[in-house]
Amino acid sequence: VSIDFGGDLPALESRNSCIAFLQQVRSQATSLSVKTYDRKTVLAPDKRRATMTLTIGAVVKYAGETRKEFREVRIEWAKKEHDWLIREAAVVQTIRPPPFSTVE
Repeated sequence: VSIDFGGDLPALESRNSCIAFLQQVRSQATSLSVKTYDRKTVLAPDKRRATMTLTIGAVVKYAGETRKEFREVRIEWAKKEHDWLIREAAVVQTIRPPPFSTVE
């Protein structure tokens, strides 16, 4: 399993690193809200793999500050026996608009 959130967040390469990251977030955050938007799943012809793209929005409150993050994510799934397992998850790099500026 590999999860790369992008930005200044560490890439998570194992189940243990995911658990450690989530425990750190829980210990520092006073509030966390996560929502998903625009989910799209494409099933491979072999019906044993699938790719999902979605937007994840999170609002985190910690140390008196509120931080909002929205990321587009690609998740690769693999079917093992009767269960679907995440094989890889990564942030999709998007083009950001330039900062607002006035033209004189």
